[in-house]
Amino acid sequence: MVITYLPVDGSGTPVKTGRASAVRIFARAVTWPSNARSSAKLGPPTYDLGTKSLAATISYPRVDEPGSFGAVVEKDVRRHVYAKTGRKAIRGAGGSLPGPDARWQEIANLYGELARLTGDPYFAEISAELQSV
Repeated sequence: MVITYLPVDGSGTPVKTGRASAVRIFARAVTWPSNARSSAKLGPPTYDLGTKSLAATISYPRVDEPGSFGAVVEKDVRRHVYAKTGRKAIRGAGGSLPGPDARWQEIANLYGELARLTGDPYFAEISAELQSV
């Protein structure tokens, strides 16, 4: 699954230029390629996770500045998804604090998932090695 979001106004209408007052959040299925020459295909929205209002006190970038807008709303989107799914947010220390950004177990799980998706024994080997750390 991949989490995507759509900038919307107060009535839920998609916003293509200017400023959005909320984002509508979706979980979408991904079809992974069977070989390295193909690319992954993003499917239609599988789950509608609702709408997250953006704080009126923050001056969010315009939606037609996608890199800036996405960087600013990412934290709000993550919190909303965690609250909707009941998943506990597991985050490392972050870039501004001392310590690792990710835990070894998270990285081991990532490589384990890659091994399952691709069938590559190298990823499985890395996962197993990290599990023992």
